[in-house]
Amino acid sequence: MRSLKAIFVIALAFTSLILVTAILTIRTEVLLEREGQADVGIVQALKSGKADELSAFFPAEVIFFAPDNTTLTDRTEATHFLKSLFEMHPVRSFDTTSLLSGKASNLSYLKGVLHTKDQDFTLYATIYNGKIERLDLTSVKS
Repeated sequence: MRSLKAIFVIALAFTSLILVTAILTIRTEVLLEREGQADVGIVQALKSGKADELSAFFPAEVIFFAPDNTTLTDRTEATHFLKSLFEMHPVRSFDTTSLLSGKASNLSYLKGVLHTKDQDFTLYATIYNGKIERLDLTSVKS
């Protein structure tokens, strides 16, 4: 009788471990899928030149280095600046130079060139948990 109880306890523990492993694996896959969707959404927003779509990926506080050495930290200010920038320089396209995963989970880095009607801007973004934590735009002098 004791051996049956021991076998039952071992089987229950083994089943619990398999179940926990399966749940954690599924959760990790969902997080990675969301991260990839956010990165794709950010690139699409840059290609469309719509400041509202891009700012949806800003957290409440974002580090935004804009042309002419302007540094913004508030989502509202950054959105307003982007709207003005995209109105003055309508976006034609965005070329992704690289999109790399970081060492930490849910961290990625985006580099590219934003082509506007009259000027190009290099772009560097740090994306964490689907939000743009840092965005650097630098004017490319012709």
